Amino acid sequence: MRRRGGLAIKARDARDGGIMLDGCARYAVYYAPPKGSALAFAGAAWLGHDPERGAPHARLEVDDLPAPRADLVRRAARYGLHGTLKAPFRLNEGMDVAALDE
Repeated sequence: MRRRGGLAIKARDARDGGIMLDGCARYAVYYAPPKGSALAFAGAAWLGHDPERGAPHARLEVDDLPAPRADLVRRAARYGLHGTLKAPFRLNEGMDVAALDE
């Protein structure tokens, strides 16, 4: 994942659940809290994973959840706290990933 400010551009592949029978990469645009911000810390504490370090993070203690928190956040923890701005898409013919940074 590449970050610029609070925006992240991530190439998606089959490991992310994307099925690309034609071999074309898909990309998505996300908002992710700035590294070291209070929001990034809160997201890591809720999810139990710090995506910047790629390491576990101490979880907040929350009572009365409907299931063990690890089960509730397993998929989300892999990516960290973020908001999708543009769902996965393929680049138009003749475009390259560098154009997404412009």
